[in-house]
Amino acid sequence: MNGDGQGRTALILYGTETGTAQDLAEEISRATERLHFDTTIAELDHVPITLPSAYTITVFVLSTTGQGEFPSNARVFWTNLLKKKLPATFLQGVLFFLVGLGDTSYPKFNWAARKLGKRLKQLGALEVIDACEADEQGEESTDGAFLAWLPLFKAAIVDDFPLPDGLRPIPDEQPLPSKWVLGPVHVVPNGQCTSVNGQTPIVHPNHDTRPIPGSFPVRLKENNRVTPSSHWQDVRLLTLTTNRYINYLPGDALSIMPENFPEDVSTLIQLMDWTSIADTPITFIPTSNPTDFANYPPCPIPYLFSTTSSSSSTTLTLRTLLTSYLDITCIPRRSLFATLSRFSINNSTQRDRLLEFTLPQYLDEYYDYATRPRRSVLEILQEFDSVKVPWWEAANVFPLMKGRQFSIASGGNSRRLSEEEGGGTKFELLVAIVKYKTVIKKIRQGVCTRYLAARAPGSTLNVIHRTDGRFSTKAKIPKQTAQGRNTAEQEEEEDLMKPKLLIGAGTGIAPLRAIIQHDEELLSLRLQKKSRNPTQGPTTTLFFGARNHDRDFFFADEWKVKTKLAPKSSPHHHPSSNPAEVGAAPFRLITSFSRDQPQKIYLQDRIREHAPHVYDLLVHRKAAVVVCGSSGAMPKAVRRALVDVLVRGGSTMERNDGGGWVEGSEREREREREVGPSERSGVQPEAEREHGEEKEQEQERRCRQEQAERYLDAMEKDRRYLQETW
Repeated sequence: MNGDGQGRTALILYGTETGTAQDLAEEISRATERLHFDTTIAELDHVPITLPSAYTITVFVLSTTGQGEFPSNARVFWTNLLKKKLPATFLQGVLFFLVGLGDTSYPKFNWAARKLGKRLKQLGALEVIDACEADEQGEESTDGAFLAWLPLFKAAIVDDFPLPDGLRPIPDEQPLPSKWVLGPVHVVPNGQCTSVNGQTPIVHPNHDTRPIPGSFPVRLKENNRVTPSSHWQDVRLLTLTTNRYINYLPGDALSIMPENFPEDVSTLIQLMDWTSIADTPITFIPTSNPTDFANYPPCPIPYLFSTTSSSSSTTLTLRTLLTSYLDITCIPRRSLFATLSRFSINNSTQRDRLLEFTLPQYLDEYYDYATRPRRSVLEILQEFDSVKVPWWEAANVFPLMKGRQFSIASGGNSRRLSEEEGGGTKFELLVAIVKYKTVIKKIRQGVCTRYLAARAPGSTLNVIHRTDGRFSTKAKIPKQTAQGRNTAEQEEEEDLMKPKLLIGAGTGIAPLRAIIQHDEELLSLRLQKKSRNPTQGPTTTLFFGARNHDRDFFFADEWKVKTKLAPKSSPHHHPSSNPAEVGAAPFRLITSFSRDQPQKIYLQDRIREHAPHVYDLLVHRKAAVVVCGSSGAMPKAVRRALVDVLVRGGSTMERNDGGGWVEGSEREREREREVGPSERSGVQPEAEREHGEEKEQEQERRCRQEQAERYLDAMEKDRRYLQETW
């Protein structure tokens, strides 16, 4: 059924990486269920592209990842939707709503949702109301835009599909029934779970045996701290190996799903009074005894009972579920507070307070309580001690554990293990261990980085190779010959010859190092074929920013090999402009260590200092730009600096007395204006003429700034300006 009014069905489809889109999709599904729509919710890749035509309304909730890419669980749907043979009437009659989740610190904000909406319309679907575009960097994060859009969505479907006479919406305070609950294994329906022997398996904690879909095992060879023990930031260089041959490229990442620490799990079990059931074999059971499981919503963790899963011989207990599959230390989303309020026993004050955090008018209080101080689910349950979640509802209350992505810091020849090492693939990850004090003076630790920091060499992990952040869709991986040697194709060689402007802060150096190593391998292959002179390799300029030279100058020894460093006593304390000389491509390293001098110096300052060189790379040499590091201020500041370079045509820039940046010639004009009239030579211009000239200059400056912005926009479109932030 579709928009012709027959039936009352809703299809909620989502694509997500971190779980936010799924959380919002579930909130929308609860809204449609309360309006008596027969609701189906699913990942985009789990449904055919024809399915929206069978529903009254369809809602798409989609995040954007990588370089404007679709999430991994939405790409099959998107690829099928792009088929040229589909007619313009393919989705005619489909009524759809769209929610896009993005981050304005990325150049391609909400790119995936915008492309999806455009394609749906091309195929004849009708968008009922304007799409919701939620911004993670917004003042109220993604919730602000979503909460403003949700009432419009409800009003639209009520107007177009009024409730039948005598039927009223299900009140918000009335709980909706769960589709699945946990139960002892002996009550599971026949065929839904293999039999278990009733014994809890004993697994060494350093080995990950979880059947994570799409994952493969790796061995942790090294887990080395690369910052001094006295430094506030613990940064690790992890070396992972596998006997598989995984061909990865710069920008690729490994997704690692962590586990909760045993002490946190024990705390939760005691808090919820689950001790008596914690180590009893359990499984998922449906609540309505369906006859056709093919059309019944899947259980919360379907891969645990897949016929191809190795977990079929492993006992599931509440303790293992909480340890390995549910995230009990994450920052709770708004929807969790509404769920917890249902289980607040005999304490109306706590119940009402939990509900307040879910209301739009109390959004600031939700952020002040949960997001800004980074309170975890476990801490909230400790503070709202009246909440007692039934153990069988655990998987419906706590969010699923999601994998965290880490950019691969290795590339080129360093990807492969030698025959002496047994062959296979090596990955290197540069990981900052998240540990800090919040505004309420409590220590917070990242669940995944804490998990990785505790892994000892020799441990095994199950990881997923992710390619959605890959910097070049054109670059090809050197093919393996029968003898194991690599050969480069012409397209790779052409890509290699492009100059590169690499800009990275902190651990953002990781994917840039992979680019440099990848280019070195391709250059080496070209030299083996003796196709060109060694000095004709790519020109690479690397801007690297950190706090201190002696504490977080990552891979410093490698950069010293590639270029000659200026003495530490130099005025700016950064490498010279001399490229590496023998047997390597021209390489230039420019650093900014913000805390090594009284006046802080950042990457954007170095870019302006080296404006002529940067302008030459951007305009004359058509260099590719890659910006990596933490999201927020850094990428925006770097882009503004690049705009300034383009606006001033590459003129040398100096700091003025106010801390701003001006061209060298403009600096001279400022100095002239500072002296008295008797000291100036010539006749003082009239005030009117001076005002007119300043107005013309301002108009010209704005025009040049718009041109510079358009130039960078064109670079983004051509994938010459790429960004990876986290």
